[in-house]
Amino acid sequence: MRTFLSGLATIVAVVAIVLAVPAVWISERIVSDDGFSSLIEPVGHDQAVKDYLAGQITDEIASRTSISGAESVVRPLANAYTNSSQFPADFADVAKQQHQWLFDEASDPNAPMQLDITPMVNRVLASARVGVTVSGSITIPVSSGNTGLHAGAYHRAGEQITTIGKVSVIVGIIAAVIALLVARRRGTVIAWLGIAAVIAGVVCWAGANLYGAYVKNDLSSSENSAKPVADVVIDTISQELQWTGVISMLVGAGIFVFGVVVRLVFGGRR
Repeated sequence: MRTFLSGLATIVAVVAIVLAVPAVWISERIVSDDGFSSLIEPVGHDQAVKDYLAGQITDEIASRTSISGAESVVRPLANAYTNSSQFPADFADVAKQQHQWLFDEASDPNAPMQLDITPMVNRVLASARVGVTVSGSITIPVSSGNTGLHAGAYHRAGEQITTIGKVSVIVGIIAAVIALLVARRRGTVIAWLGIAAVIAGVVCWAGANLYGAYVKNDLSSSENSAKPVADVVIDTISQELQWTGVISMLVGAGIFVFGVVVRLVFGGRR
């Protein structure tokens, strides 16, 4: 009976761990507003993102004046702003708009994804000391809403993943403790928990690749897409999830080795 209970609890723990690692990461780093902001802010240091937004800011300001050659005056100011310490935080606020478009419940699923860069434009205007600000919204289209992605596309999925993450962590801990308490060979149970962590890491790594390919494919079908920004954001998310997968695999391998050592040292006693 002890062997049966331990085996059943171990199976439950393994399944829970495999679900928990990617689900918790997605919940804390993607679904969460604060987690997403902290994940994305470093993207503001990417030169391609800086150059793209500096160009967009320049174009928007120049299009609102009749002064000839305004671009040549505004572009250095825009470059100085995007290379400032303030820009990464401002960029995180802009990127958060994409997050809210995807994860917040939408009243209109066909609403287009846009990046509102009005605060950025006003910062550049303030640096020029011309005493002028933009009161309306200045937006960059990212998705028309007619592609595979739509407003609120991940709202329900985000809620489900958060629930799965919380439940799987609780179930995994309880099942692992039960398995270790009733097991005749605790080293074997520990080894299986390590294997579960390795599998969870593989799931994270594979999921990161699938996510990047899927989202990029959807955005590529949208005309006038802010691809220099969207691509870097997608790559950053994919790379961190991949790194999480690698860490999980390494930790799992260490736990597996520890379990094997315990099994060999204590034999049938542990």
